[in-house]
Amino acid sequence: SGALARVFRGNPKLKAQKSMNFDTSLEWYFQPTGMLSVALFKKSIKDFIYKGVTRESRPPIIVALYQNLNGADQDITGTELTWAQALPMLPGPFSGLGFSVNATFIAGESEFPTLNVTTGATGKRTEDFVPSQPKRVYNAQIYWEKYNITARVAVNYIDEFVREVGGLAGQVTNNDATRWDAQLSYKVTRHLTVFVDAKNLTREGKRWYDSTPNRPEELEYSGWNGAAGVRFRF
Repeated sequence: SGALARVFRGNPKLKAQKSMNFDTSLEWYFQPTGMLSVALFKKSIKDFIYKGVTRESRPPIIVALYQNLNGADQDITGTELTWAQALPMLPGPFSGLGFSVNATFIAGESEFPTLNVTTGATGKRTEDFVPSQPKRVYNAQIYWEKYNITARVAVNYIDEFVREVGGLAGQVTNNDATRWDAQLSYKVTRHLTVFVDAKNLTREGKRWYDSTPNRPEELEYSGWNGAAGVRFRF
């Protein structure tokens, strides 16, 4: 057999991914100001894009052509639970408190064509995930709104998810991450508001690995970032 050469190229015939979405929800609103909801959803995705490989024999070498390809169809199902609650029944300044919590659970399956670039053997590989789609996402927020002041603290958790499949990488996976954000604003007049925002207060990094969890492919420390300013509404 000849030597193996790797070539990366674009794919002008690549189709855009398309999704048909279906969802239904049950919502319950109750006094004084609260809401519970349960939502079920389904996504039918066609022509999802993954990094694939094809093989060409060009003696005396074998060429492995890596490019983005369209894969098989996918089905995603999920459940979203939400509880939002203001607490005006509390005494004094505490009556401005409120909170919201949200949890999303997602299930899906993907089928990928496989190719051994050395032997030319083809096959299929089925995985219990959908690329770029975490299986669990949690959000929680507590806020206080009173005397023209609004203060919020929020936390977001994203489960680990596969971000890329195929090509030279076997399976690139993003690690799970928890991020905290905060916001404070004061309504000076009916039209004028001053604010301060801060994101990623705990300086959560970004980390992903290729197939082996204890061997990260990349690790980013972006730190926290903030903004302050004035909003004016006509």
